[in-house]
Amino acid sequence: MKKIISTFLCVVMLATFIPFFASAEGDGRNVVDSGTCAKDVTWVLYDDGELVFSGTGVIPPCYNVEQGYDRWSKYFPQVKVITIQDGIRGISKEAFATEREIAAASLYKITIPDSVTYIGEDIVAAKLMSAQNGERLSAICFAGSEEKWNSFFSKPGQKYYDGIVGRWEKYFNGEEPKPHCMIKYGRYSNNEYGNQVEEGPFAVGVMYYAGDMDVSFEWNVTGTTEILQEYKDGNGVVTGLELKPFKRGNAYVSVKMLDKDGNVLDSTTQKYTTKKIAPDDDFKTALNKIKAQIEKVINAEFSLLFFGLIAAYLGFVYIMDTIRLTINSWFK
Repeated sequence: MKKIISTFLCVVMLATFIPFFASAEGDGRNVVDSGTCAKDVTWVLYDDGELVFSGTGVIPPCYNVEQGYDRWSKYFPQVKVITIQDGIRGISKEAFATEREIAAASLYKITIPDSVTYIGEDIVAAKLMSAQNGERLSAICFAGSEEKWNSFFSKPGQKYYDGIVGRWEKYFNGEEPKPHCMIKYGRYSNNEYGNQVEEGPFAVGVMYYAGDMDVSFEWNVTGTTEILQEYKDGNGVVTGLELKPFKRGNAYVSVKMLDKDGNVLDSTTQKYTTKKIAPDDDFKTALNKIKAQIEKVINAEFSLLFFGLIAAYLGFVYIMDTIRLTINSWFK
């Protein structure tokens, strides 16, 4: 009986320490899964969303792992940060990209060491989003220089292309991204580009980098435009606006990015010039339009009168000259 009780107590004690060992392996984090995805390349996924690659080999495309190796891409929707440790020699084309771009909502940062000697094109999915729905930016942080990065993609006779576009920003020499935001011009009315806006409506949205923080936005619109509609994300955060100019002049759109405690992380203002008048102008603008139309009519009538008088004068001169020539011919 004593042996049974002792055995039971040992089992209970071991079960108590299992979570401790599991978390200790990940420095206070739990390991979701791990494996080997290529020769001399191992990966570990932690429960906080960090995927860590280590070794001395080349990271393969995420969807093309050779037989006998472990595929990590099945966890792609959980991945928030990809950390490549020093020693990895290369990163294959489309290493972290998928056709469905299923990592777009979660992956916000990739850290690449200076030890790499090769990086393929399109290592991430270049998903583009509509401006009024907002666009959360992601960062690729390379420990080496920008010149070294460019050398990976500069081939004789070919145009430089690394495939890092859309929501991805690049940082070099170990620089870390800071929270920031910018206003992106959305739909264009009457095929006008830049900040010159035709008769509304038009849309603007916020592009921002916030890491894994939950943020919100505070909008302010002044000048010659007004808000027609707000666009919200799945959490109810206003990420874009549809605007309508109501008279000629300048419109100013401002946005503040706030953390969950209401602290301002960044802010920006964009100026737009409204060129045409919307149908529902204010009274002063309407009077100015009527005045302009009257002046246009008066100017047109004056022009007709002026040119009519000139034509009449020329006609009179022509007739008198004809009469003079006729009379002179009688006395020859």
